Parts: sequence; C-alpha cells; structure tokens
Amino acid sequence: MRRGSISERGRARSRLRQVLANTRLSAYSAFIACTVGAVACGPVFAAVGGTPSHPQSPVSELMMGNHQGYAKPSPLQTSVWNPLLVGSRRTLTYEDVDGCRETLYLFEPVHVNPGQALPTVVYFHGGSLISGSAVIRKGQKYRKEWIISEIERSLVNDGFAFASVNYRLAPKYKWPSQIDDAKASVQYLQAHASSLHLNPNAITTIGDSAGGALASLVGLTMQEKTKSSEIADSGTSNPTNTSNTSIRAVVDLFGPVDRSYYADKWLAKFGSRPTPAFGVLTPQLIRDASAVSYVRSGDPPFLIVQGKQDPVDPPRLSLELYDKLQAQGDHPQLLLVNHASHELVPVGGNPSPSIPTVVQRIVSFIEQNGQASDSQQVSV
Repeated sequence: MRRGSISERGRARSRLRQVLANTRLSAYSAFIACTVGAVACGPVFAAVGGTPSHPQSPVSELMMGNHQGYAKPSPLQTSVWNPLLVGSRRTLTYEDVDGCRETLYLFEPVHVNPGQALPTVVYFHGGSLISGSAVIRKGQKYRKEWIISEIERSLVNDGFAFASVNYRLAPKYKWPSQIDDAKASVQYLQAHASSLHLNPNAITTIGDSAGGALASLVGLTMQEKTKSSEIADSGTSNPTNTSNTSIRAVVDLFGPVDRSYYADKWLAKFGSRPTPAFGVLTPQLIRDASAVSYVRSGDPPFLIVQGKQDPVDPPRLSLELYDKLQAQGDHPQLLLVNHASHELVPVGGNPSPSIPTVVQRIVSFIEQNGQASDSQQVSV
C-alpha cells in the first residue's frame, strides 16, 4: 500500500507537471498572440480567455497593458456586441495612414429628424495603447463593458450619437500615433458632420484607462494646432493638417494622465530599455504624453471618475489633474468610488457610490455639458 501510495503521488505529480507545462505554453502562446497581434493596425483578434485575479502593476501597464486577459473579438461577429447597445450602427473609415485604414463605429438614434444635428460622444477604449478594440463586447453586469454600454444606451435614447474609435496600436505604432488617431477621428466626424447628422460644435470625449488619457488629451489640446490626417469630404488621406476645434466636455475614467508616474517605475526597473508603447523615454516625451501638461484656463468641463483602491492608475493621478484644472478656474468634477479597483472592479466591499449611480452621474454630466450652446446650434 505504501509503494502504491508513492506511485499514485508520483503519477499525480507527473500530471501536475504536464498541466503546468500546458498552462505555461498557453500563456506563452497568448503572450505571443497579443504581442504579434498588436503589430496589426487594428485590434488583436485571438481569444486568450480568462481574467487575471490580481490587478497588474504600473510597470506592467507600460509593458503589456492593464487590459483584461483576453483580446476583443472581430467586429464581423455581430454576436460579440453588448446587447445593451441601442441605435443604428455603421462602420466608418476615418483615416488611411501608414497602411492602416482606421475605423470607428457610429451609433445613432434609429429615427433622426430631417435637419437635426446630434450632439456626439466619442469613446476611446483602454488597453495601455497596445491592445483592445472599439468593439463594445458582452461583459459581466457592473463591469467596464456594462458601464460603457449603459452610457451609450442612455445617451442614444436621449438623442446623442455615440462613436467608438479604433486607433493604431503599439508596439508597431508607437506614441504619438495613438493621440494623432484620436484627434483625426474627431476631425473626421466634424468634417462629415452634415452628412452624418452631427453637430460639430457639440462633441464630448470619454475613455477608460489609456483611453481616458486620450480623451483628456483630445479635450485639452484640440484648441491647438495638432497633427492629424487631412480630412476631405470626398475621402481620406494622410498629410499633416491643422485644426482649431474645441471639445464641449471630457469624461476621464481612471486615465494615466501623468506619464511620469509610470516612467519613474519603468526607469527604476529597466533603465533605458525602450517601452513597447513609447520607445525610449525622455523628459520631453513624458511631458508631451501627459494630459496634466496641457491644463490651462478655459479648458472644457471635466468629469474625472476614479476608483479609490486602483493600483494600476492610482487616485493620485486623477487628483493631480483635478487640482490643476481647479487651479486654473476650470471647475472640474471629481467622482471617487470607494471599494473600487481598476476598471471600478469591486474590492473589499460594494463600490460606493454604486456603479449604476456612477453611470447616471456620467450621463447627467454629458447631457448638461455636451450640448451646443444656442449660438452653436446647426441644422443639416
């Protein structure tokens, strides 16, 4: 019996080693799929599956991203879209640059009155600039996908258009490709506003995590001359163009708005090794990629939403942006959510305020601040 027990334990250990080997192989394959897939101009399509049980560190955000452990699926599979989404959806190519035809998905109310020009919300997904997709997929109730879908559903039902934007991904396309694309998508919607029944003077940007930083940067810098694709109503091309457009409002969901926080951690651990998304870090690059660098008087209204227990994009970053905006007299709003980790995932209790309350606060903020003033109303 003793020898039999030892033999059984030996076989169990052998099976365990095989399981671990398969797990390591699957994880390695998933890593390769994400890394190689991110070289494409669009999202990674290979399913990885699962959600890590521990939030990733700020250093890992710079390396592999703070996205959940799966890649978003192809938009050709209509069943992957979150069923909460409403309105009519169309796919638009907003630029053709570096061999990439970048797209956005525009959701509009099913019935739009003739001459009506809709206020528009432009959403940028997260994924540490190296992964993710504009496809708003199915997800667990009260998680990020549910939050974005509920925001879209509420706003489209209230007469807004909602655009979800793909952008070029690192490591193939390093910064500033992502912010160039984000601005180009907004400029495209404004240039085509008449044919799309949109009001070019009533655009709100919103994003989560890395997308929150993009939304903030667009809102803070679109008044300046910026590089993006030249947009013509007859098509798209990619020379440099300048624009002087302003954004009506910004919603930043736990965005990395000060890149120096992550750069310090990267440099301490990896020295001068290039990062996947930014390449070699320099003080100028870090400043240019940080939304807090562009705060000034007259910025659009901001709503900053932040989990108080977020270890990836910690509250100090959101507080820094809030304080800078407030110091300039820009009247930002800050919504801190207790018992909420990254992506507002519950930790140590139920989030407070509740996630539905957070969604309502976001929707109300956009409805109050994202509409055009009387002098900016247009008809199409």
